[in-house]
Amino acid sequence: MKIETSINFLKTPIKSVFVLAAIIAIQSTLVSAKDYYLDMQGSAATIGKGRTVERKIYGIPTGKAGSLNLKLKWHAGNPIPVANKLRIQLLHGNTPRYTSECYSIHWANQSRKCSFLRISVTESQAKKSGTWKLRITNRSRYTVTGFDVEKGSDISPLIPFFRSYFRTTGQSCRPLSGNLDLSGAPIDLKRGATKTINVYSKNRKGKGNFRLRAKWHTATTFPRYDKLKIELLEPNGRVNRTGYFYSYHAPGKRPKFDISASGLMPRYSVRNRSPKYWRLRIRNTSRYEIKGFDIQKGGDINPLVPYFKSTFTTTCS
Repeated sequence: MKIETSINFLKTPIKSVFVLAAIIAIQSTLVSAKDYYLDMQGSAATIGKGRTVERKIYGIPTGKAGSLNLKLKWHAGNPIPVANKLRIQLLHGNTPRYTSECYSIHWANQSRKCSFLRISVTESQAKKSGTWKLRITNRSRYTVTGFDVEKGSDISPLIPFFRSYFRTTGQSCRPLSGNLDLSGAPIDLKRGATKTINVYSKNRKGKGNFRLRAKWHTATTFPRYDKLKIELLEPNGRVNRTGYFYSYHAPGKRPKFDISASGLMPRYSVRNRSPKYWRLRIRNTSRYEIKGFDIQKGGDINPLVPYFKSTFTTTCS
């Protein structure tokens, strides 16, 4: 009897070990879902009473099936915090994919919050051309400030930390994100001057997506926001994007330098002197000298410049 009891006692943990090992083996062969964090065009949006604005959404991969997990926050322009609804439309190109009237996610006493989970995107839908964007309509009595798809730099303790994301299925790799740097930044440009400067990532290479933003200042006594001509050059010298842009922090100005692009990021090397990097060609079209041009906030102590960085995120082939 004692021997049988001992054997039965040993069987249970041995069986558990084999079951656990089998579960781990099965899980290791499965392809897990991957999350792409989303960014919204420009800084947090301000939406006046009776106004409708549109903002592009970056980070949704092309041709990949999955689900959108979108959360939204904002503040009503009132001395005392008050809940106000907005009409939200999610569009792919000109096609509405989701519509709702809802409250900012931080209002716990409101049942209909702007927390849209698992909005399905099929592979055929994902392959269609067109930019993903939000169309926001403010029909409330208050001006809305700080509208965004993430907490970001919002200092309000009422807003919990959150990020919106796109979750793919069937991915066999994990997208990795890294910061972009600008050679010799921050850059100063005399009136009428042109400079071509390398853009690189120290820790990411290969196929991926760029998110490039830039800020600068005019050498004037009072703040002044002037456009620059900026071209994004591919490693082979081809112009990928070109235009006249305002600084990322210029209030009420459009278009700001906040662009996206796709391509191959070469391996970073301190010895690489050949023009194999992506580059920005910047021409000072202002009447004033330009100071502190950079693709991140960096050490800029100007409180008008929000915290931001430019990024490169690898993609799965």
